[in-house]
Amino acid sequence: PEIRSIHRGTVARITTFGAFIRLEGHADGLCHISQLADERVETVGDVVSEGQRVWVVVTELRENNKISLSMKLVDQDTGELKEALDDFNAAPAGRPRGPQEPPPLYSVLQGTVARIQPFGCFVRLPDAYG
Repeated sequence: PEIRSIHRGTVARITTFGAFIRLEGHADGLCHISQLADERVETVGDVVSEGQRVWVVVTELRENNKISLSMKLVDQDTGELKEALDDFNAAPAGRPRGPQEPPPLYSVLQGTVARIQPFGCFVRLPDAYG
């Protein structure tokens, strides 16, 4: 498959980190849990089940025929992209791919606690830091 190409696939296997989607005529691709839906997904099984037919877009091709996929960028009813993708990669146009510039070491920043876990917490930093 080519980057930005849309395919109809079947959920072949579910893992804790995503779902492997069987693309007809191609190797299976991984749809990471963060790419399953627009909203935060607690468990993959909340969104898809094995054998389910889904629409996906190829977002990255890596060595050893590894294919990265996204369901959240494709309308699951029509199979059409929800928004245009930029020319550099398969990220939605106009969105940064990650942090622009990391803050200097030992910086003190103000953020918002996004989630608390037994091992610590996730803090959302200002937009300037991704």
